[in-house]
Amino acid sequence: MGIGNAKVWLRELVISVVLVVCGLGPVAVIAGEAEEVTSGYDNGFYFQRGDQKLKVYGYIQTLWTAEFGDESLDSNEFMVKRGRLLLSGNMVKDLGFKMHVDFAASRPLLDYFVDYVPTKAFGLRAGQFKTPLGRQFLCSAAEKQFVDDTISTSEFKADRDIGLMAHGEFSTGKVEYQAGVFNGSGKNARQDNTDLLYVARLALNPLGRMKITESDLTGGMDPLLSIAVSTAYNTLLQEAGSGNDVSTVEAKRWILSGELAFQWAGLSATSEVFWRLSDQLRVPGAIDEADLAAMGGHVQAGYFVIPSSLELGARAALVRPDSAVHNNDLTEFGFLAGWFFGGHQLKLQADYTVLVDEEPGADAVTDHRVRLQLQAAF
Repeated sequence: MGIGNAKVWLRELVISVVLVVCGLGPVAVIAGEAEEVTSGYDNGFYFQRGDQKLKVYGYIQTLWTAEFGDESLDSNEFMVKRGRLLLSGNMVKDLGFKMHVDFAASRPLLDYFVDYVPTKAFGLRAGQFKTPLGRQFLCSAAEKQFVDDTISTSEFKADRDIGLMAHGEFSTGKVEYQAGVFNGSGKNARQDNTDLLYVARLALNPLGRMKITESDLTGGMDPLLSIAVSTAYNTLLQEAGSGNDVSTVEAKRWILSGELAFQWAGLSATSEVFWRLSDQLRVPGAIDEADLAAMGGHVQAGYFVIPSSLELGARAALVRPDSAVHNNDLTEFGFLAGWFFGGHQLKLQADYTVLVDEEPGADAVTDHRVRLQLQAAF
């Protein structure tokens, strides 16, 4: 066997092992009788054989954080915020898959699903993945302007979950939809009751398809606009009562979200509002407590003062956990600077945040946070 043939054989062996690990082995063997394997790099390494494709992508976020304020203990620490590896591709034509793990998390499995997409107008996804509630939550952690989400997104998101979702687009991406049913217990968790979580999102992009990302890294001269609404409904199990008189009861929850996003020539702006109604207590034979209405939202904007290299931005966010209680808000004001050395593949983000926590009958607590994060992807 010559050196050239040995290299081809070794490459085929490595690819076959990877495909078997991803569940594509039997199909790959059949396809391998007639198809040649090609490989390359396109925001991740890929291997392709006919309709089959495997893409490998990963990134590491190393974070330094300093916190100081009225009540918070001073902190000064380094940490690996995320250490993620993604495998995605197609098993056969129209049938895709994705596996997403985070080695820096206590529960590393984030996404693991199959996605059948026979047409752009309709696809069916099954497994564990992000529920379609809120634009900022749906944005990849590798493509965010700030180091992390706003307090409003963190408070009202429905998180990742296990379930089934229909999705698609019309008019070359001017209309998008997602509608799914999930366990409602969160990621990597078994169902804890007999009720399910229902989530739906509808987006209108009148100027053309708009990718869910925050920074306008490409600086395109054609403006993009997205308007979307999303909603979620489910029943949760919660503890009610106090002291020795505590019981587990059902609480119904409904969330409504509205989104607005705009990008043009290096400028990006997003805004989201949330409203949540929680049916506090449903105990047979007991008097129901009043429903709890919570609200919140944020505005965020950034601009590349040096195209594709240096971005400056700011944001403000509000969470009102009970609209019936005054002086009970949590507010956030933040400022950022982002240096892009190779797009999202290599960037340095710095942000400064002021958090103000109000409590009825007490002085507001103000905390300050400074963060510096380096992201490297392959």
